[in-house]
Formats: sequence, structure tokens, C-alpha cells
Amino acid sequence: MNLTTRAALSVCLLATVAIGCGGNGPGTMHYGDDRCDYCKMLVADPAFGSQLVSSTGKVFKFDSIECLAAYELVHESELGEATRWLADINNPGSFLRGDQAIVIRGERLRSPMGLGLAAVASDQKARDLSAETSGASISWSEVREYVSDAWDVR
Repeated sequence: MNLTTRAALSVCLLATVAIGCGGNGPGTMHYGDDRCDYCKMLVADPAFGSQLVSSTGKVFKFDSIECLAAYELVHESELGEATRWLADINNPGSFLRGDQAIVIRGERLRSPMGLGLAAVASDQKARDLSAETSGASISWSEVREYVSDAWDVR
């Protein structure tokens, strides 16, 4: 093995360790088998599933953004510095980091729990989805307030 190959393997090994030690990335969703940690329904639609990953690495899975927000409201004191992961409606099965995702609330958006919330990755995709669903982007604090009011979650 020459020096270049060793260096390349070392970089790959370090990258693998760094990714593996990140700890707060989303877990694997088993659509059709996993149950929502808030409403206990099956997580079935890869366009809407979401996750919270606690500071200790515990993964909580949800069938929708609204269930994640409700769970967060109810369990806020227990979660610590949890990381949100929201399904990218344009790439079902892949997740966007919650603080980088744009959440759309659309009148014609049919999310699993009926509050019409979905996440996208860019401003252009937000404009497209908003136009398609008669919606608009909302902040995470607005998501929490909307879910709290709609479901009487405190």
C-alpha cells in the first residue's frame, strides 16, 4: 500500500468516525412498522415523518410535524437540547435539520394528522409549495403555537 492510498484510507476512516460520533443525526425510519411517539399511529408516509433526537442520542419518531411539535410541548423539560429532523416533502424518506428546514402551513396540504404542515429545503421550494397549497412559511415558534391552539396541547 502506497502513501497516497494510506492517506486516503485514513481520511475515510476519520470521516466515518466523525459521522458515527455525530450522535444527533436522524435514526432510521421503518415506515409501516414504527409508531409515532406522540399519537401512537403507524408512521407510514415518508413525506411527513419527523424525528427528535435528544442530547443523549435517544430518537423519538413521529408521523407528522404536528405530532413532533405536540410531543415537544408536552415533554419540553425532559428533552434537553434535542435536534429536530423533518421529512423533506420533495425528497420523501430524507430529513432536513429542523433549524434549516422551512415549514409550510398549507390549506390544501394533506399531512397525516390534518394540520397541513410540511417541510422543504429552500426558499424557492417554499414558494412553490405555498403557491400549490395556498400556504405560507411559518417559524418553529408559530408551528408550536398553531399546534398548541389546534390540539389544546400545553
